[in-house]
Amino acid sequence: MRPEFLALLRCPACLAERPFALSDAVSDEREIREGRLTCGSCGHGAVISAGIVDLMFSEPDFVAREAAGLERFAQEMRDKGWDRERVLELPYAQDGYWFAQATAMHQTLHQQPFAPGDRVLDVGSNTCWASAMLAQNNLEVVALDIVAADMQGLATADWWMEEKSIYFERLRSVMFAPALADKTFDWVWCCEVLHHNHRENLERTLAELYRVLKPGGKLLAVNETLRSLRYPGFKPRSDAAADVDQWEGHEHAYLRNTYLRAARAAGFEVEVKGPWYLDPFREDDYLIGPSTSSREGLKTAVTHVIRRRPRWRHSYLAFKAYVTGGTALFFVATKPA
Repeated sequence: MRPEFLALLRCPACLAERPFALSDAVSDEREIREGRLTCGSCGHGAVISAGIVDLMFSEPDFVAREAAGLERFAQEMRDKGWDRERVLELPYAQDGYWFAQATAMHQTLHQQPFAPGDRVLDVGSNTCWASAMLAQNNLEVVALDIVAADMQGLATADWWMEEKSIYFERLRSVMFAPALADKTFDWVWCCEVLHHNHRENLERTLAELYRVLKPGGKLLAVNETLRSLRYPGFKPRSDAAADVDQWEGHEHAYLRNTYLRAARAAGFEVEVKGPWYLDPFREDDYLIGPSTSSREGLKTAVTHVIRRRPRWRHSYLAFKAYVTGGTALFFVATKPA
């Protein structure tokens, strides 16, 4: 933690803004690595450990179970050969899950008007790959997660900062009550994280993210799990989702409109994006050559026709989201200026 981070914090006990006094600080050339924080309003105490500010308060049972599950999952990753070098290759892993994450990040960096020095909150930062990519784009980043360990938590940040010569802050707190002051962020990044809330907390989380954004700030929610007519369950479908259950992942699947309605209820203006991994939303060229089959040629032609017509794109995306599945939700929510 660097001293200026204190200006972004809120006491999780009394909700006082920017109340903390620092003591017993131990620093290295990069930051304060160890220390204590004391709220000047209520006396609540917190610790800084390995540069991570721990403001977890009144931790609900489901959060404790999910955090413990993530630490167990980190050990399984190690058992399967994951190490620092492999984590630092993320999100460019040969895996469909990571392809979707990488695509969403590149689409975001391409489409959103980030400015150097903008402040970004990375919610549910996990391996901290997104925090690192955002920091590499000259943004001031705060990684927020419920786990402080490495491999599946905030301690992984040290690997990225050492390897990439970057810096970002780390805060242990929950997304539905983040220990952050009002109107302190230009952007919030949520990559496949909102569905880890049950319904009440989904609404609460979006209201809290609205609170921490500056007027005109944007919430970028990407790759959120959806229910559909074909896959109607309240739990995400896929082998990966089944694996998450054993780690107490607290996963849910919601209709697209459930997310959008909760975002609008929080005060956001919402725009749904078409993910680049769906053909009608790709921005590269389609090529048809002598070796292209009639079937592939027809599919490409239809895709191109859909891509050229906004209403058709909108209808196609809604059909995928509500009926057939096979897509996740990507939306941009703006806090009115």
